[in-house]
Amino acid sequence: MRSEAARLQTFQDRSHAWPAHRIVATPEQMSQAGLYYLGVRDRVKCWYCNGGLQNWARFDNPWFEHAKWFRTCEYLLQKKGPEFVVNVFNRFPNLDRPTVINSAVPGTGSCRLRTNSHKCLTQENSEENWKGEQMQKCKRLHL
Repeated sequence: MRSEAARLQTFQDRSHAWPAHRIVATPEQMSQAGLYYLGVRDRVKCWYCNGGLQNWARFDNPWFEHAKWFRTCEYLLQKKGPEFVVNVFNRFPNLDRPTVINSAVPGTGSCRLRTNSHKCLTQENSEENWKGEQMQKCKRLHL
């Protein structure tokens, strides 16, 4: 997913289409922001930081949401700059953001993202095992 073209293709190759009828952000804008589509509802993930987002509001901006939830993403910092990221972060100082755990490796069953008030999901502990109302309301995607 390193290439923008590969990320963009994920919005076009799924049997479940990206919900463009209710979200203003285009697949092009999503892929430019480092996000690729998971093919389920409105779930996307960053190719670099592995941060996932869902429950997009109609006028949400992909870069803004990426910075709001995953301010340490190096791809985001390189593309938008630290000033943009800090400005977004400072607008929401009390969000329960994930903490990246560097020792974990994606796909190994180890959590990469942990928070105090959210249950972190792994491949072994998938959404099928936890269908809480909190998951439906939360912006962050727990995978």
